[in-house]
Amino acid sequence: MNEFSTSIQGKQKTIFDANDKIFALKKKITFYIESVDNKDLTCFSLTSNFLQENELKINESFLEIIKEHLNNLLQNLNSYFPKDVQESIRKNYEWILNPFSVTSKPAALNAAEYEVLIDMVSDSYYQTSFKSKPISEFWAQLGKDHSILSSKAKLLLLPFGTTYLCETAFSRYTATKTKYRSRLDAEDDMRLQLTSVIPDIDKLSVSAHEKIHDVVNMLDSNDALSIKISKKNLVKERIQNNLVYITSNFKILSESILKLQTKNMPVAESLSIVDNAQTQYLNPFKVLSKNIGLKTLKQISSILSGSTQPWMVFPKI
Repeated sequence: MNEFSTSIQGKQKTIFDANDKIFALKKKITFYIESVDNKDLTCFSLTSNFLQENELKINESFLEIIKEHLNNLLQNLNSYFPKDVQESIRKNYEWILNPFSVTSKPAALNAAEYEVLIDMVSDSYYQTSFKSKPISEFWAQLGKDHSILSSKAKLLLLPFGTTYLCETAFSRYTATKTKYRSRLDAEDDMRLQLTSVIPDIDKLSVSAHEKIHDVVNMLDSNDALSIKISKKNLVKERIQNNLVYITSNFKILSESILKLQTKNMPVAESLSIVDNAQTQYLNPFKVLSKNIGLKTLKQISSILSGSTQPWMVFPKI
């Protein structure tokens, strides 16, 4: 079920993708029920391997419990996603999923729309384009001659197939605006956390220096000594050179931090990112040698990988 939930999540997932996955899940559950009836548990690999390794036979009462659970799961899925609705989506909107396989007028299209569809599927350019582009991108980039179809397809491709993106946004928001930052206006922070755009640190640092320079130059040097000193320092070439040096030589720090924020990253992979950054910049990472928690985490990782036995690391266990 976890794999199923993950498979229908993502920014490019549509209601058609979700419909297909649910349709497949129902078929799998039906297959599992038939297998349990025949006392065949090979579809449940962990249970089957455990029984074989220990030369055990599963009790009939347990088989009934498994079967009852699977039947309840299938019943719930059918109540949320009725079979007739799923088949209707497949039948009436096949022209969106594969317009070049349509041989008769779909019920969802009127005569004028069907004529436009015939013109489009007869064009060899669109045949090539459909094979090389995602469905959403294909329908979004249709020309004005086929806008009537494009608009209709977008109505079904634009809605979220799941609440994944909304849940992600709310999770980021609650993590950012805590009780300690109750007055924080998190709009800008949310935009940064949810965007898929990777910032150009080099360009931003140079741009920031130029903006600061322009703002300070607008101030009157006679108003305060600090303004006068700031203007004098900002014109020095070494200031900008230092910024460029920092961004070009220590860029791995920002890159490593971004990598470490990846969701569901294994512990071993996270530690390898830290080690890679540490080997390149030994001095800034001297503080890590004092981090007892990091040392313990490395020991746990070595145990999980099988390279170290628990008693070698934690003698008291």
